[in-house]
Order: sequence, then structure tokens, then C-alpha cells
Amino acid sequence: MHLSPSAQNLFSLALAATWAVGGILLYIRMRSKQVEYLRRFPPVAGVPLYMASSDNPFGVVSRRIWVALSKRQTEPGLEALRREIWRRFRYMTFWIYGFPLITIGVIALLITTGIISITAK
Repeated sequence: MHLSPSAQNLFSLALAATWAVGGILLYIRMRSKQVEYLRRFPPVAGVPLYMASSDNPFGVVSRRIWVALSKRQTEPGLEALRREIWRRFRYMTFWIYGFPLITIGVIALLITTGIISITAK
């Protein structure tokens, strides 16, 4: 199978769009669960945890968010929500890093085996 340069460009654009939209959607889903979880904790330094921005990653609020997300909770509902956040984070991380690696590997394998031939004009 031969791919023309215009088909190569279209295929590259489609892969990039799929990767970006998938990553954004997974981030939005993970962040919504994280906000739901952090609403249950008291404010730190006058800032609610769910409204904290990432202006200082080593600040008091950021450390408190990390402790809230990494420490096991005694309440079963809260612990289930915390595990759900980490599960969604793993999905998002796999999509962001795994999708390009797998896609490039499959394309390289198809080119190497001769199933797809690419020519530049």
C-alpha cells in the first residue's frame, strides 16, 4: 500500500488530534473527580483545596493536596473516590505517553515489513 504525501499529512494530523483530544478529555474527567474529592477537606491558608492553582508546587496548599491524595482515608466512600482519582490518573498518563509510543511502533513495524511504503515528493 502506497501513501501519498497528502495522505501522510492527513494521517499525521488525525493522529495528533486524536491524541490531544483524548488527553484533554481524560484530564477533564480526572480533574472533576479530584475537585469532588478535595471539596471534602477544610481550607488551608484560607484557600479551599479544590480551588488551588499550581502557582507554587512546594507551597503549603500543594503539599496538603498531595497528602490528601496519597494518604489512605478511613471513610470508605472517600477512599473509593481517592482510588478512582488515581485510576483515572493512570489512564491519562498511559494515554499521553503510551499512545504515541504504540502508534510509532506500529507504523515502524508496518514500514519495516513493507506493508506500507512511504515516498517523499
